[in-house]
Amino acid sequence: MAKCGGCGKFMGPTGGAKCNKCKVIYHLPCLGLTEKDKIPATWICVECKRHVPRDNRADTPVRGAPSHAEPDVMEVVYAAEVSGNTAASDLSEESKVELGLEIRLFRNDLRAVREEIRQFRTEMSDLRSAMSEADSRLTKMDARVVELETKMAVSGTGKLEEMIADLKLEIQEKDQDMLLNDLEFSHIPEENGENPLQIVALVAT
Repeated sequence: MAKCGGCGKFMGPTGGAKCNKCKVIYHLPCLGLTEKDKIPATWICVECKRHVPRDNRADTPVRGAPSHAEPDVMEVVYAAEVSGNTAASDLSEESKVELGLEIRLFRNDLRAVREEIRQFRTEMSDLRSAMSEADSRLTKMDARVVELETKMAVSGTGKLEEMIADLKLEIQEKDQDMLLNDLEFSHIPEENGENPLQIVALVAT
């Protein structure tokens, strides 16, 4: 089994169009054709047609140049009509095949673009959700800051300063009370090995 040159799926040996040059088989729907369409035996695919060189032969007859033999006028007209009909038929079939392949490629590109747009929409939705959550958190933080500022404005620093002053005064009073119980002895000679507690007891006696 061979793969279709357009969609890449496997297909049978019949029911398709085979390129006369590269021998690649294409599905008729991939080419935009049906089974009723007649495909010429000399048909080539779009890729091969792009690599076909132009016919620039030097023996192309020059317009207006005299010919060696002048055929009958009716024969010339009939040959021209037959050639024109055949060429038009071949051109029509090849155009259909080429157009079908181009449509197939366009559909694939369009499908890829749709997938990218869908992913972009999903990412935008996630980003909006994250932004909304961050905005909600910032709103709560602003409310808490305003509440703390209000409490600080109501309480103020005056109470704290007053409490500090009271504590300092209380410490000073305690220090004075402790100094009232202190005793100071002077003019007593100091000797080695003496006991200060014993000396205090003797002085008190």
